[in-house]
Amino acid sequence: MYDSEFRAGVRDFVDSRRFGRGFSRSGDFTIKESELLTRYGHTMAQLASGELTPVGEQEHRFVAVVAGLRPPTSALERVWLKYRQLSECRRRLFCVQDSRSVPPPSDPYLFYDD
Repeated sequence: MYDSEFRAGVRDFVDSRRFGRGFSRSGDFTIKESELLTRYGHTMAQLASGELTPVGEQEHRFVAVVAGLRPPTSALERVWLKYRQLSECRRRLFCVQDSRSVPPPSDPYLFYDD
């Protein structure tokens, strides 16, 4: 699915706090992006936090991208930055409401016939 140089996670990566229904059902990620996050998410999280030492050119480049030293070029780098941006920012909820006040009818049994 991706370059074999990047290690897959030991288990599927899930973020039930921000993406309770899963990455693929959140509407924020494409199918390919959600598969990449699920398969490589644990490795990317550990590399980003420094818990795991990078092995290979792809992982060294990933650490440099996360640190902001290089621009993202691979799909894994782009999806991790997208995940971080979406998980760190607060979601906004927009409501549409009519702000005009409508006076109550004077007689509830009164109907207007045009």
